[in-house]
Amino acid sequence: MGICKHWLWGLLVLGLVCLNLPAKPVQAADSQVTTAQQALAINAQQGQDLQHQLQDQQDKVTRLNNAVANKTLDLQQAQGKLTANEAELQALGQRIKATKVDIGQLRADLRGQLVQLQQRNQKSSLGNVYADYVLGGQDIAEIVTRALAVRKIQQVTRSALQTLQQAQTKLTTLKSTQQDQQAELVAQKSKLQADKTQLDQAQAAALAQQTQLQVQLAANQSMTQPLQDQLQQAQQRQAAIEAAAIAQRQAEDAAVADAGSEGTTSATYTKVLDANLTPAAAKNEIIQNALQFLGVPYVWGGTTPSGFDCSGLVQYCYRMAGRSIPRVSQDQSAQGHNVSLGQVEPGDLLFWGGVGTAHHVAIYLGNGEYIHAPQPGENVKIGTMAWFRPDFARRI
Repeated sequence: MGICKHWLWGLLVLGLVCLNLPAKPVQAADSQVTTAQQALAINAQQGQDLQHQLQDQQDKVTRLNNAVANKTLDLQQAQGKLTANEAELQALGQRIKATKVDIGQLRADLRGQLVQLQQRNQKSSLGNVYADYVLGGQDIAEIVTRALAVRKIQQVTRSALQTLQQAQTKLTTLKSTQQDQQAELVAQKSKLQADKTQLDQAQAAALAQQTQLQVQLAANQSMTQPLQDQLQQAQQRQAAIEAAAIAQRQAEDAAVADAGSEGTTSATYTKVLDANLTPAAAKNEIIQNALQFLGVPYVWGGTTPSGFDCSGLVQYCYRMAGRSIPRVSQDQSAQGHNVSLGQVEPGDLLFWGGVGTAHHVAIYLGNGEYIHAPQPGENVKIGTMAWFRPDFARRI
């Protein structure tokens, strides 16, 4: 009865270890995958939003470009009208000036005629040149002829003068109208210029906003690959943790089976549990320690989470588990005992080179995968034996 009790207690302890050891790391890995997926989805949604905003802004810029072009055309047309109106005003000024000259000439001609009449009638008695000229005739017929001539001169002169004065008045009125139109055109041009200035400012602001959106979109797109890498690393970590947990359970199940066949005393069962459970748990802890450093940059001679080289990563993970091993891969490769690559188990160390001269080391995860700090320019990551096969393995 005592033997059975110890046996059942041993199984219970072993079962609890199998269930509880992997649980938190697996949950943490699942949470990291979920977080990475959410971050990638948020980044993708932000990218789509920025694409839509950029398209709207580009449409706005296009509309403003068209508006500026149309307003520029309106300004050109207004300037054309102003130029034409100025030319008409100048022409009217010339015509008014010419009309004034004609009126002056007509008046001069009239004065010349009066002078001629005066010269013909040096002895004017009436003081009226026209009257003296008419009455100076020798007979009635000549007087009538002279009267008709004077009348005709007066009519022609009066008509010409009236025509010129009317033309001058008309030209003056037309010039005033043209001046009013000119003032209206100047005001219209001023308003068009103000409108164009506002459009230019809006266009500049829209272009600046478009540039800002392009910068934001480029930054968003630059984050896509790192986020995808993070997700891939989280998924690799998740797969490695699950594989390690499975390997641990299988090892512990095998230990229980071996323990059942070795003896029938409680001391034997306790010894079996101590000999098989503790190394498996320790190796699992080393694997969990290493997986949390995925993505840490390779630094030659690095021994901290700010940067590792290959042996620095291994030593640090062992130290976290309370175990001490040498610093460099050459010395690490001489620890423990050799294991054939076909019999390698999770937690074993893989080496490249020879025993005592190894130049690279990694921690085996299971399923042909291992975690290591590869080389300068890369980060701690998971590799496969199919891609980069080690030369030998050691079990410490």
